[in-house]
Amino acid sequence: MGTPKNEVFLSKKLKEVGYSTCAIGKWHLGDHPNFLPPKRGFDHWFGFSGGHMNYWGYPYSKNKTMHVQRNGKNVDPKKLTYLTDDFTNEALSFIKQQKDTPFFMYLSYNAPHSPDHATKQYLEKADHIENGIRSVYAAMIAGVDEGVGRIDSLLTRLGIRENTLIIFLSDNGGRLDAANNGQFRGHKGMLFEGGIRVPFTMSWPAKLPQNTTYNQPVISLDIFSTCLAAANVKLNDSLRLDGKNLLPFLKNNLAEAPHKALFWRVANGEEYAIRKGNYKLIKSAYKNKTMLFDLSKDEMETHDISSLKPELFNELEKLYTNWNRDLAEPRWTDPHILNVKKEEQDVQNIRFKSLSKKEKEDALAEEIKDLRKWVNPKGKVRRVSKIEEDGSKTIALALQMGDRTVFHSEEGPALTNKEQKRKEYYLNGIEFTYDDWNEIMKGREGLPWYKKPAPKGVTHRN
Repeated sequence: MGTPKNEVFLSKKLKEVGYSTCAIGKWHLGDHPNFLPPKRGFDHWFGFSGGHMNYWGYPYSKNKTMHVQRNGKNVDPKKLTYLTDDFTNEALSFIKQQKDTPFFMYLSYNAPHSPDHATKQYLEKADHIENGIRSVYAAMIAGVDEGVGRIDSLLTRLGIRENTLIIFLSDNGGRLDAANNGQFRGHKGMLFEGGIRVPFTMSWPAKLPQNTTYNQPVISLDIFSTCLAAANVKLNDSLRLDGKNLLPFLKNNLAEAPHKALFWRVANGEEYAIRKGNYKLIKSAYKNKTMLFDLSKDEMETHDISSLKPELFNELEKLYTNWNRDLAEPRWTDPHILNVKKEEQDVQNIRFKSLSKKEKEDALAEEIKDLRKWVNPKGKVRRVSKIEEDGSKTIALALQMGDRTVFHSEEGPALTNKEQKRKEYYLNGIEFTYDDWNEIMKGREGLPWYKKPAPKGVTHRN
């Protein structure tokens, strides 16, 4: 499984016009040899495929299939030091070899992705940070900083820095437990600004103005078109690129935005976002609602103005629908959805635990009230909640259907009939048996139910 083989990679286009190409670091576009960099237009590859690789280079995963490789051959971990440094050293070696010819390097540090590994050298740079996790996280970033600095210094010493275009960016916002996304809401895996607004720096001393900031929204998709333009490669209309060539905008600091709108889609559309001008529409699966924000007045995305601007809301929804119509169906699921849903549940549990006993009782009553809005009237909702001494709740709600009682538990759904061994269904954390399904499910609108196959004879009512 990986990026389809008919997709055209930037490395291939640049190789066609005489560039030496190199991929170093993390590769997350397929593990089969046919999906690895040597088959994607790269002359040289040093790195690993997959995610969550340890920083010492030892084979990862239960079946020991994830290795650090150099051009298809596994590298002995004993010859590795610390992957961040190893990737930097490989980059320096490649630059020295190719200094007299045009080259394209894709250097993808896995730092500061987990697992949290650092060397004593980099930990010393972060010993002023009193939070342990953040201290290690900062040490990992220090390793990247030093590596990028060494690469920049080498280009300068070789006399090729002026005519080398360097693009530096992150693939997503910082993670929940260690990063700091400033004033922005959310974190990695979310479509709030904290998840998608990232550092994006371009440096080309011979061609681009220095020490300037371009304030119009751009996106990583623009890198493909921009690099082809920098290499004087004529764009082929058949490529149908979403990205724009940023060079004319950056050279002249144009006030005009490169894009009329920007779009994001998570997996099969469970979540999406649209940015048009200062307005941003975001559908959140774990919040179970679609929101509209004016980023010029509300960068933190705290004030949903969808009810104040219904026409704009509908316009942006239509833009997304039209854009999404041209996209291919997803070939795999996105684990971030499950991650952020779990994080949201953890957040709500912590918030609930902080309430007084009376406020907890009131909150549970509201849950029951909300549940009654969509449960078939034949079902009787009963509160069977118990608030523990530590302030947590064990069972929040129960739904009685005839002689059955179906429980919703904060610790996980409890089985309602021990003799029933068939798989259960879940809706808003409520567990339903097969026999209950038709009685309870009245419609999908507004309900964050997990899509699972309906049992034989049962139809999803969409």
